[in-house]
Amino acid sequence: MTPLALAPVLALLAHAAPEPVPLADAPASWRPAVERAREAAADFQQRLQGRLAQAMGAGGPAAAVAVCHEEAPRIAREVGAERKAEIGRTSDRLRSPGNAPPAWARSAVERLAGRTAAEVGPLAVDLGDRVGVLLPIAVKSACLACHGPAAGLSPKVKEALAAAYPADRATGYAEGDARGFTWVVTAR
Repeated sequence: MTPLALAPVLALLAHAAPEPVPLADAPASWRPAVERAREAAADFQQRLQGRLAQAMGAGGPAAAVAVCHEEAPRIAREVGAERKAEIGRTSDRLRSPGNAPPAWARSAVERLAGRTAAEVGPLAVDLGDRVGVLLPIAVKSACLACHGPAAGLSPKVKEALAAAYPADRATGYAEGDARGFTWVVTAR
């Protein structure tokens, strides 16, 4: 192959997303960024879970759909601003197109689709001056009211999902499945 013919191939390789590594195998130089990412993700999850619990207590699972739709993105932005990080949730089976995987996470999200949470561990990605972290979201029994098999969802939940997420693909999970990831990007 001539050098001219190799140019497009080399250009594609230069823009390929870096491969994630298990957190346990991440270089020591990434550890401060990884720790900040874990703390930001824990803060995000705690705040979101708190709001979901309030909504479930006040209005059941259909009210929780509204929290995920309306409040989760705001909570992610607030925690991100406070912790100097970017935060989001993603999956191979999206509920919201706004939760599509960042380019750096896409291959890992696709490769790990359909596994249980026990099979999926946290990952880190070298993003140059930043580190990306993917933390699996395990489906718990309470999650099944909105993410379980479609036939088992209540009519109110189905109605809320159809209104908030017309292209929803985030049902059909079982307890213990990996539903997707919380992703966090922090500076080194």
